[in-house]
Amino acid sequence: MDRFDVLADLVSAYEAKNYPIEALSLVDLISTYMEETGLQQGDFALVIGSASRASEFLNKKRPLTLNAAQKIHEKWRLPASILIQPYHLDEDSGPQKVAVR
Repeated sequence: MDRFDVLADLVSAYEAKNYPIEALSLVDLISTYMEETGLQQGDFALVIGSASRASEFLNKKRPLTLNAAQKIHEKWRLPASILIQPYHLDEDSGPQKVAVR
């Protein structure tokens, strides 16, 4: 291992300790995907089948259903393993599981 490798490891360890990068929430992930691909809330509503549910999900008022997660995975190719992860709703402090419908 040369000096550059040692220095890179030290910088990496320092950054991990002092500036950790938090994982995106499911809502943030979908919002970021939509922003980066030029999609709007209406496009999301078309995928999951309801404008009101799309709004409620994006505002963290309703959990994503398994059916909606499957549709998002099929249409947008986002990893299903991420779409079924628990996340927090605004009105509740506990993690929410994906609703089964």
